[in-house]
Amino acid sequence: MRYTFMLIAALIFFSGFARADEITDTIKEAMAQYKKGEYSEAISNLDLAAQLVRQKKSENLTGFLPKPLDGWEASEAESAAAGSAMLGGMVSAERSYTKGDSEITIRVVTDSPMLQTMLLFLSNPAMATSSGMKVKKISSQKAVIEYSKDDTDGTINIVVGHKLLVTLEGNEVSLEIMEAYAKGIDFKKLEDLK
Repeated sequence: MRYTFMLIAALIFFSGFARADEITDTIKEAMAQYKKGEYSEAISNLDLAAQLVRQKKSENLTGFLPKPLDGWEASEAESAAAGSAMLGGMVSAERSYTKGDSEITIRVVTDSPMLQTMLLFLSNPAMATSSGMKVKKISSQKAVIEYSKDDTDGTINIVVGHKLLVTLEGNEVSLEIMEAYAKGIDFKKLEDLK
């Protein structure tokens, strides 16, 4: 009797570790539906599982958004994941930073439609320059910068590992502050992201 109680207690304790998460449960359900010939239901569950994976990936991206600079406030980080039919399955995280009238929004995006355009500018800086932009390195990363000193607003785009696009959009802010925020991003860890 004592051994039976210990076995039941151990099974209850370890079942929490062995229990599958929502993603694997959904995939298992899709497999069962596929084996039964319920193809439409299986497709629906596989699409759901893929979306859940994208959401998990987007939540992981929020950890790469920098802390606010001294005197600045940051909003809660937001994450989003578009389905593969929309924007190629784009996954993103963003946060806004404010100080008085100054605002900077930082967005980290995977599978962005803009990625190829930025790669083109980075591989051919003359093309960026002829479009009124400039290319420079920020924290060992090539950046495409479009900034107006008169309007004190602009955009910095940085491609990380040919798979991620980091965009900083600033309003009523100096380029130096925008670059300081860019330097607050751990690009090495971001590049190693799976």
